[in-house]
Amino acid sequence: MNFRVRASKTIASGGVLLAACGAPGADDYGTTLQSITIDSNATYRIVGVESNKCVQIEGASTADLARAEIGACNGSTAQGFRITPVANAAGFFSIRNVNSGRCLDVEGVSTAEGARLIQWTCSSGRNQQWSISDVSSGVVRLTARHSNKIVEVSAGATADGSDLFQRTWAGRVNQQFRLEIPGSGGAGGQGGSSGASGSSTGGMAGTGMGGTAGAGGSGGAAPGCGNAAAPKGAQNLTIQVDGKARTYLLFVPNGYDANKSIPLIFAWHSSGATGAESRKYYNLEPTTGDGAIIVYPNGLNGGWDLAANGVDMKFFDALLESISKDYCVDQKRVFSTGYSFGGMMSHSLACSRGSKLRGFAPMAGALFGGANSCATPVPAWIAHATNDNVVSYASGQAAKDIWLKTNGCGTTTTPTTPSPCVAYECSKAPVQWCVHNDGHVWPKFASKGVWDFFKSL
Repeated sequence: MNFRVRASKTIASGGVLLAACGAPGADDYGTTLQSITIDSNATYRIVGVESNKCVQIEGASTADLARAEIGACNGSTAQGFRITPVANAAGFFSIRNVNSGRCLDVEGVSTAEGARLIQWTCSSGRNQQWSISDVSSGVVRLTARHSNKIVEVSAGATADGSDLFQRTWAGRVNQQFRLEIPGSGGAGGQGGSSGASGSSTGGMAGTGMGGTAGAGGSGGAAPGCGNAAAPKGAQNLTIQVDGKARTYLLFVPNGYDANKSIPLIFAWHSSGATGAESRKYYNLEPTTGDGAIIVYPNGLNGGWDLAANGVDMKFFDALLESISKDYCVDQKRVFSTGYSFGGMMSHSLACSRGSKLRGFAPMAGALFGGANSCATPVPAWIAHATNDNVVSYASGQAAKDIWLKTNGCGTTTTPTTPSPCVAYECSKAPVQWCVHNDGHVWPKFASKGVWDFFKSL
């Protein structure tokens, strides 16, 4: 029999909100097998059953749009949530992050499969309202009120930094969570054994159900964090790669703070161009502002070696390592973009160095070499013109199709901003596809579109 979790009208003096089984109705948002007790005064951690890792806000961010993800449980406030009843909405709760004061939110009020979970300033929006249904003793599922879809971690994804999405309930273990109050019996669950202390590498800070949280380890910050002497502005620099001097232009915004991690964007130039020329053409800096460091590498003889173990993949590796030694680069937010040959370089980089990229955005590019798919799903924002007379539209479509396969996407699309882009429904990583008719160009909508996409990841 189906039931909806219904908030009791009675709150005990200790602030305990009782959730009891109520009769199903028009807004039946889940199945509950037994009652659940939510303490609205407690701080919870939300632990994925498949990964045994805690839901957290990326980088302990306090900003709107910051991603909800999983990470090794460490007892930090970025992994702490207050679960409180929504006024005049029996059975629904807001889930507020303790560190930021912002609420768990489905981005853009989307009802689509695979829409991403973020944090956003708390509001009365139904995309911030959740029912909590008992799957089994101590295990729950979380359902968004506006979409009737369940919170999940991508199937099989257990690595730190794996994102949370909404998707139709299928009973999979990646859609199931435990609500734990560190040091207590959790949310309506039964007392368990003591938790194991965390390891120095950031391991689980306690197994939770009745356990006492141990001391979690610290995350891996870039070596350049805290280096206040690192210069800002635009710099023309040289680095040795395989015995050759390679040049690049590095832009560090004036508002850069050496004590705060910052994204790094690689911007690859087109054939015969230079990093300095692409800097003007792409016009990214007015859009990114103080939000990112941008590196504009220079190719040998005006081009790029697209081979997986070629000189320019080594150039990327060397630049990432070198820049991270001087600056507080967020190692989980490294991006790539480029136009024409630079778009091809971005495609190839994502295919051969996908584990190092958070996302990429090629314009008028292609992915050659005969690959039918790439090893690692990588969020992709791809633009191509139907009337491109240099890199054919068919080549752009073929590259897009490779990423649809790699990222676990179907054929259903939803219009998204900027126009004319559409977003595919994907199970592993998002793909946005932007078709225009302006020819072989970096389109006018690209600079803002790329940065908005990168910020959303």
